[in-house]
Amino acid sequence: MREVRNEGITLISLVITIIVLLILTGVSIATLLGENGILKQANNTKERTNIEYEREGLFLNVINSQIDVSEKIGKELHDKNIQNGNKWHIIVVNDVSKIYGSKWHYIEKETEVESYGKTKREWLINYETGEIVNLEEGKYIELSYNIGLAVTDGLIFNIDSSIVEGVKLDELEDILGNNVELINFDGTQNSGLTSNSFNFDGVNDYIKVKYDNETQKQILAENGFTFEYYGKLNEGQSYDELGNPIELNYEGIFCYWNGDETKQAHFRFGIHHWNSLMWNAGVESIESDFSAATSELWNIKYSRSDFQSGDDVYYTITVDTSNSFEKNGKQYYMQRMYANGVKVYEGGYSKEA
Repeated sequence: MREVRNEGITLISLVITIIVLLILTGVSIATLLGENGILKQANNTKERTNIEYEREGLFLNVINSQIDVSEKIGKELHDKNIQNGNKWHIIVVNDVSKIYGSKWHYIEKETEVESYGKTKREWLINYETGEIVNLEEGKYIELSYNIGLAVTDGLIFNIDSSIVEGVKLDELEDILGNNVELINFDGTQNSGLTSNSFNFDGVNDYIKVKYDNETQKQILAENGFTFEYYGKLNEGQSYDELGNPIELNYEGIFCYWNGDETKQAHFRFGIHHWNSLMWNAGVESIESDFSAATSELWNIKYSRSDFQSGDDVYYTITVDTSNSFEKNGKQYYMQRMYANGVKVYEGGYSKEA
C-alpha cells in the first residue's frame, strides 16, 4: 500500500510539473512574441535606430546645402494658391490635417543622399529651419497641379490654371464642354481671364452648368456631388428670386438651382460678413439636421475669426446621396464641408430639398 501511494504522489507531481511548464512556456512565448514582446520591442528599437540614422544623413545634407545650394535634394513644394497656379505641390498628413507647402522639400524613397546612400523612407526637409519630418507610409497624400484629379468619373466641370493659361475667353467655353455656359463675362481682367486665374467681378457674371446629359443627371441622383473652390474672395452682389440686387452682405460661391425663375436655389454656399461660412441646405420648412438660426433660410453657419477680404481660400462641400440616414423621423443625405483642407462640418441634407 505504501508503494502505490508513493506512485500516486509522483503522478500528481508530474501532472503539476507539466502544467507549470506549459504556463511558463506560454509566458515565455508571450514575452517573446506578444504585442509588447521582446522581439517586437527589439524590432521597434531597430526601426527607430534606422530612422534616426537616416535622419542624420539628411541633416548632413541640410548643413552642406548652407555651403552649396546645389546640395539640396528632393522635390520643392509650393503652397496651393493663385500665384502658384501652375506649380503648386503640397503634402497633406492625414492624422493631424497638417499641410506642407512652400519652404519644404519632399524626399522620396530611393533618393540618393551623400555619405549615406539611398533613402528607405519618405521625408520632408525645411532647409531654412533645419526641420526634418519622417512621413509614415499610408498616412499622407501628395497633391500637385500636374498629378491630375483624384476623381474623374462623373466629373461635370473643372477649370484650373492648366486650362486657363494661354486660352482666350471666347475659346474657353468650347474647352469646358457643351454643358457649361459662361454668363456676362466681358473678357477684362476683372471679369474674365488672366495668365493663371479665372476672375469674377462679383456683380452679374457667373458660370452655369447645365444637366442636359441624362447620364450626368443619373450620376448626380445616385452619387450626389462635390464642389471645390480655391482662389481669392473680395466682395460680391446678392440677388433675389426675380434677379433684383439686394443688400445681404453675402458673397455667393456656389448654388444648385432647379431652373424655376420664381424660386431661390435650395442649396447655396458662400461667405457672410467675412467671418462665417454659410450653407443653406433647404428652405424654412425643409431644414438640415442642424440649424444655427431656425428663423432664417440659412441652416448651417460656421463662424470663423480669420477671414480677411482678399485672402486665398480653399473650400470643399459634398452631398453624398448614396449615404442616407434617419433622424427625428426625417430622412437625410450625408453632407460635409471643408475649409482649407480641414473638415469643419458633417451632418444631414434633407431629402425633401
